[in-house]
Amino acid sequence: MAASLSGKRESDSYRLIMDKVKNKFDITSPFKFRNELKNLGQIMKLFEKTGFNKVFKFYESAQFCTDDIEKLKRFYLDEPSIAEQPEAKQKDIEKYLDKLLRDLIVRDGIPIETEYLIILALKA
Repeated sequence: MAASLSGKRESDSYRLIMDKVKNKFDITSPFKFRNELKNLGQIMKLFEKTGFNKVFKFYESAQFCTDDIEKLKRFYLDEPSIAEQPEAKQKDIEKYLDKLLRDLIVRDGIPIETEYLIILALKA
């Protein structure tokens, strides 16, 4: 069995920016993660309880292969919970995103990236 879960939040600039946008503009996501899926120890116990006796885990980081602010803004603006906002609010979100992305990419030279925890489990 294989599973992919969100990785370490502190090294995930994609989600940090998304969280800032959603918090500032009071946007709630329709997706809610179960609390036990946020704790690696509990996840590992779930695999073991279901008979997986060899469990391998590693983190994989993925960078967005562009520093083009317009392409990155479009990526965020196309996210469903943002895309369904009224047009006026989307324009405000776009301005805010422009500032966040310019600060991160242009000023700090840090690419947008996200991280996932990959778990491979075997029943041997």
